[in-house]
Amino acid sequence: MNRAMSQTPDGPTADFPTDLSTSCWLTVVLATPGLRPLHYLLPLVPGAPPEFPARGSWVLAPLGRRTLLGVITAIHTTDPGEVAAERLRSVDRVLQTLPSLTDVTLDLYQFVARYYRRPLGAVLATTVPPYLRAARHHLPTKKPSLVERLRTRPLETTATHDEREEAATAISAQSAPQPVWPPLTAAQAEAVQRIKRCLTYPKRRPVLLHGVTGSGKTRVYIEAMRALWEAKPHAQVLLLVPEIGLTPALEMRMRSAFPTVAQTSLHSSMGDAARAQSWLWASTGQAQLVMGTRLAVLTPLPALAMIIVDEEHDASYKQQESLRYSARDLAVYRAQQEQALVILGSATPSLETLYATERGRYLRLSLPEQATGAQRAAVALIDTLKDPAVDGLSGESRRAIEAALSAGSHVLVFLNRRGWAPVLGCEACPWTAVCRHCATAMVLHKQKRQWRLVCHHCGTVDAVPAACPDCGAADLTPIGRGTQKIEATLKETFPQTAVVRIDRDTVRSADDMDAVLASISKGPPKILVGTQMMAKGHDLPGLDLVVIADADPQLVHPDFRAPEWLLAVLVQVAGRAGRHHHAHGASAAIAQVLIQTRYPQHPLFQALLNQRADDYARTLLEDRRAARLPPFSHMAMVRLSDTRQDRLAAWAMRLHQYLTQWIRIQADAQAQARAQAQAKTQPAAQPQGSIGEASPSSQPAGFNADDGWHYAHAYPPAPDYPERQGLRLRWHMVLEAPTRQKRALLAEAAEDFALVNPGVDAQIEIDPLSQS
Repeated sequence: MNRAMSQTPDGPTADFPTDLSTSCWLTVVLATPGLRPLHYLLPLVPGAPPEFPARGSWVLAPLGRRTLLGVITAIHTTDPGEVAAERLRSVDRVLQTLPSLTDVTLDLYQFVARYYRRPLGAVLATTVPPYLRAARHHLPTKKPSLVERLRTRPLETTATHDEREEAATAISAQSAPQPVWPPLTAAQAEAVQRIKRCLTYPKRRPVLLHGVTGSGKTRVYIEAMRALWEAKPHAQVLLLVPEIGLTPALEMRMRSAFPTVAQTSLHSSMGDAARAQSWLWASTGQAQLVMGTRLAVLTPLPALAMIIVDEEHDASYKQQESLRYSARDLAVYRAQQEQALVILGSATPSLETLYATERGRYLRLSLPEQATGAQRAAVALIDTLKDPAVDGLSGESRRAIEAALSAGSHVLVFLNRRGWAPVLGCEACPWTAVCRHCATAMVLHKQKRQWRLVCHHCGTVDAVPAACPDCGAADLTPIGRGTQKIEATLKETFPQTAVVRIDRDTVRSADDMDAVLASISKGPPKILVGTQMMAKGHDLPGLDLVVIADADPQLVHPDFRAPEWLLAVLVQVAGRAGRHHHAHGASAAIAQVLIQTRYPQHPLFQALLNQRADDYARTLLEDRRAARLPPFSHMAMVRLSDTRQDRLAAWAMRLHQYLTQWIRIQADAQAQARAQAQAKTQPAAQPQGSIGEASPSSQPAGFNADDGWHYAHAYPPAPDYPERQGLRLRWHMVLEAPTRQKRALLAEAAEDFALVNPGVDAQIEIDPLSQS
């Protein structure tokens, strides 16, 4: 297990001597996971002009037979003494083609390493695009290096050069052609004015823009950016979205709104060279507007003044492997660090954000109505115990779909499960198809007219057996249904209507999503079959009916966050309906959302039925408060994996025993220290009833019972789901503490145990969202 970078001091820094007659030692962190900071010498080549690197400069440094990209974190003019000087190697070169990291950015990366308990090299490997980490791209040949050519490539906008210059000198580009925007609603105008006031404050609270779906949050973002650039023409804005598929439409809208502003995007589906180019434009300050997914939050931005996190509640902002960071949380921290304004936008804010708003840490701005003036879609519950869903659709749903198509409207059928069926089983015995690597059910898919079994965890693809491997019976039956089955049902039921399926099997990139959405806007009414991809920010004119085929599985999910996630997904999906259906238009019909469920009396569904989702969210928050779950406590998770079940289980139990005893020792020590502090503050004995008599409940200054170690826990270890993935067994152990500081100490104790007891792979995850 790797210890956080905070435990490896960078050492003293110093300016170089002017004559460079003495050796200089550099502390360098290589942009690769798992390595501690290393010491190198600065090469002094006789007759060659000296190089003057500084803290934050990028270098190419040797490691074994490899040459790796790294950054200087400290400069020493005296021998650090950790390694004999004669054994130190020199850095190959100090790079002038990559912009040096500022102290603020380097401090941010060190905070990320410290908070998420990963080496600083892992942070650098996450933020620097792979293309720029390759040493060969920095080496000059007869021509400038590939990176030099990327860095000197100008970033063009949709405006002319003269328009850009005029925009910079005249502050606002009044002469540039501007799109015609509808007038702001009263709520939008109020939100924009309050954001403008926030921009004038030296210390800015994070802003929660809480608006119903279709309320025009993006328009508020645009006006907020416009106000910023009027005051600071060269400021940079970072705009984060949860999904790559949202970027094409967002890019078009931003280029229409700001034709004179240099803009670029950053996300993982970009080509290596294109992503490197965007990173360079952003990190040199050329790009004033940087749009991207979670990885963009770590991009160096020298003139950062505003961060916008759209759909801030979305779990996609949490990285689920390697450096397990939360882009939303880092956006808030980074904005405070750089005195920038952060705006968190959502129709269904996370409970952590709602709690911060309740405490006054965030400023809440509300957009309670749709910007188009349309009424919110009416919600109806279909009890599938009374009206059974045949092949996924109840009778009432089928009739509603037929009526919507006859009225010329699009229809969305939502099912958050791709494939044909989640399980393939035998009718004659208990056999089901299970992945040989992951010990979880394989999903039945239809690929190019052939049946295949696909593992959604490791990607294994198998042919469907001709008969049951256990009993030999030929009757293998799909159990349950996914989007492919619903698609087939709809094509059979409505043969004259085009059915468009939108899931990870049909949409693999931002360009794919752009093409699908463009096809939907053309031609006659269509039926869309979509997963959670359709719940995030897409504006679909003409969509007046949403059918949620099956929301029940999430109700019985064991994770304590499951109700919050289900509420957010259903509210977001329901918000796709009727966004452009004006209440006072020619038609009197109102958009509709049908939810098929076996539990229509469940409080969550009742809240949706009565348009009281916000009240239900507050109920969930109170439940968390009563149970002392986040955000009223702070969690970490020890993730364990090994190839042997017996070794993994024994190691996990020993860790649990160690941490339980460690917490007990801390609680006893804290109780003793408090008793001693209380005894010192106890006043001298006075007559009974005097003013100076101490109350039996009085405590020493700063005492808070909720901060006690007796509220910390190391819960018994348990298997993940799936327990086996990629031939490795996976377990986890949840750690809980009343404060972040105590959680850090508890995590450090787990790391200490792992260092002295090697044997299994163990990693600490801070603020986990899921146990799988």
